[in-house]
Amino acid sequence: MYAKRKKPFSTLQFTVTVILVAMLFVLALAAITREAVGEPVVPPEVISLFRKTPPALPQGFTYDFEVLDPATQRPIATLPTDGPVELRLAITNASALPDTLDFPTSMQYEFIVRRVGSFLGGLFVFPLEVWRSSYFHNIAHKPSTLMFAPGETKVFTSLWDFHPTGTLEAPAGDYRIIAKFYGATFPIRIQKP
Repeated sequence: MYAKRKKPFSTLQFTVTVILVAMLFVLALAAITREAVGEPVVPPEVISLFRKTPPALPQGFTYDFEVLDPATQRPIATLPTDGPVELRLAITNASALPDTLDFPTSMQYEFIVRRVGSFLGGLFVFPLEVWRSSYFHNIAHKPSTLMFAPGETKVFTSLWDFHPTGTLEAPAGDYRIIAKFYGATFPIRIQKP
């Protein structure tokens, strides 16, 4: 008796499989590049359909994130041609109860600056990290805590200094300045002429 031969894939089945794999690859690449520039992996419109919120501060906490001119301490709408600029993140315990936040390492906050190129109407965004506040800092890999009294605000700042030429250059373009604190990410979009 002869063994029954399995029917090979038809051309249609093969084509559909290749298209589905290619679509999954494109969506995964888009998600990775969106996350790298501080955009949510899943666009907010899709998130609202499922009513899931991205990581945020603990309940009762608020934040204020600004890019400031260090000389005047006023917010700026576009980056100057020559630095420095001050990045300031203020975290407030708006509740009536004290709270303690636990961190896995000694690094409790971080600022990241990325220059962004976007393609295909923003589906793909390709970031190039320009600067990070934790560069050349020793980070202890033991847990740390941060205590907040009721109504207390803690301010975290860092100076990003750049020049038109040299090793700390920031060419004209679209930038994302990201503050990370307690698992939450706060992006600011800003242009540099």
